[in-house]
Amino acid sequence: MKLFDDREINDLEDYMLNIFELIQAHPWVFVGLILAIICGAFLFLRKGREKQKETTPVAPPPIDAFAEAISAIESLQRQVPRPAAKPFVFRLSEILRLYVERKFKINAMEKTGDEFLREVMLHPFLRDGFEQILSEFISRGDDVKYSPHLFGDQETNALLHSGREFIEKAEAKFNNQVVEDLR
Repeated sequence: MKLFDDREINDLEDYMLNIFELIQAHPWVFVGLILAIICGAFLFLRKGREKQKETTPVAPPPIDAFAEAISAIESLQRQVPRPAAKPFVFRLSEILRLYVERKFKINAMEKTGDEFLREVMLHPFLRDGFEQILSEFISRGDDVKYSPHLFGDQETNALLHSGREFIEKAEAKFNNQVVEDLR
């Protein structure tokens, strides 16, 4: 049993000869057709890649906890009129806790002052050298936040200085440790 009979094979040969004669008679048409197919394939693939890029989520840039904390403290310092002592200290405490949370991966925002201090004492980096400064900051801050007394600029400035000092010292120690680890 034959797949094709002789007549079908002759028809196919005639068809192929007609195509070759057409190409020989008009080679630029054939070249143009080939180029159009190549360009179409290129555009199709390029559009597919662009769609793929659009749907690929872009990771947010990493947060520089130190730069963000210092910027927030400076912004708080520049506020005119200066917030009352309680809101001022709540914001300052938030800045310090966000720094600790982002830099040292401690869930600081959801903790009370005592719970936060316990976490700091358990953290291998922070427990050496920062327990005292944080303990004083939290104690004085809680006095301002929860006391019925009215506090003035002297107390808020001392807390601002203490909070900034902690952030700067922690960052310096962290950077020194990174440099030592690279050696």
